[in-house]
Amino acid sequence: MELCFIENVITENTGGGTMVDFVVLKDGRVLGINEDYVVLYKSMEDFYEYNDSDTINPHIALNEA
Repeated sequence: MELCFIENVITENTGGGTMVDFVVLKDGRVLGINEDYVVLYKSMEDFYEYNDSDTINPHIALNEA
């Protein structure tokens, strides 16, 4: 089955036991999903460089009441 917008889906242990599912879109953007958030990144490189940035990426908090 070919998907229209999704290129790939991967899971990584990002350290400290935190698992993140990544949905890589065909335009290169990436959705990072863990138990607390869904975050949109410009690319996988953007995810890895995010901690060194003051940028707040678009996100959805999953555990808010």
